[in-house]
Amino acid sequence: MPGFQFATKEVSAPDGPQALLVKLAGSIDPTSIQSFRELVNRLESGDQTNVIMDLESVKYINSTGMELMVHEADALRKRGGGTVLAHVPPKVTLLLETLGLNDFFRIADDQKEAFALLAGKQAAPANVQARLRTSEQPAAGAEAPQAKAAPSARGIACGHCGVRLTVAGPGAYRCPRCRALLQVDAGFNVQARPEAADGTVEVILPAQIEYIEALRLLLSVSAMRAKLGGDDLSGVSEAVEGCARILIHEALGDRATERMHVLVESSADGMSVCLYAAGELVDLAPEALAARDELSGPISQVDRVALEHPGEGNLFIVEKRAS
Repeated sequence: MPGFQFATKEVSAPDGPQALLVKLAGSIDPTSIQSFRELVNRLESGDQTNVIMDLESVKYINSTGMELMVHEADALRKRGGGTVLAHVPPKVTLLLETLGLNDFFRIADDQKEAFALLAGKQAAPANVQARLRTSEQPAAGAEAPQAKAAPSARGIACGHCGVRLTVAGPGAYRCPRCRALLQVDAGFNVQARPEAADGTVEVILPAQIEYIEALRLLLSVSAMRAKLGGDDLSGVSEAVEGCARILIHEALGDRATERMHVLVESSADGMSVCLYAAGELVDLAPEALAARDELSGPISQVDRVALEHPGEGNLFIVEKRAS
């Protein structure tokens, strides 16, 4: 029996929209990712606008599979449709929450609720109820929000990523998609204040090649924040993987007990990735980096790849500027 299977069929609600029901089963992992990629490409290039993705029989989804799901949902949203995840297993729910994607996807308990989300009869992340940041200080120069909200909610658009939100009244809010700070005044005018800290993520990974794959979704989310295209993301991802392989093999000697530190920063200007590991110093001159097999291709797709030696460690820096 194959490790991954899927089936599709057209479904419709008595008084609602039509949708393509996609039932997934098995594991989405390196052995099956190409099959899943082909399915996602069909969904993105097809003529359907609404998709219900049933995950009840899914055992596992890796980071690349989740990245593909994000791209598919974005593609349908851009052409006026949407994607709803139904029957999401606890393990997948935990992954969505860990990656901060439970606010990105619309999630339903069953097909009936999925149709309600598609028909706009139920609140959904595409038009989410943004929560007032009562525990945080207002933005610099902004007045503190009033204790009582306006009597009626209003729809606004995030001034940073454009996603539609519903807010209860004036105040400071967080966009659930791009995490920008939104300052809403009494006239429901919106000022987006993306904060540098929101685009900064730090992770510590075991120095093993298989963990490098876990970075792909993180890089994808950061690339979206920086408004970088798919080719840009591929270049950054391949450059980061090449740098990581050099650190793991040469600085750390493939010792599984070692750790690698990764810092990812994104903004409207672009994104940068720093990879640090201790161990043996890797002595590579700038011109030698481009000659390495691990970097010979991707180094031309990014704006900068550099190797520095702070203290007794090795620090790779990969940068890509927004066009």
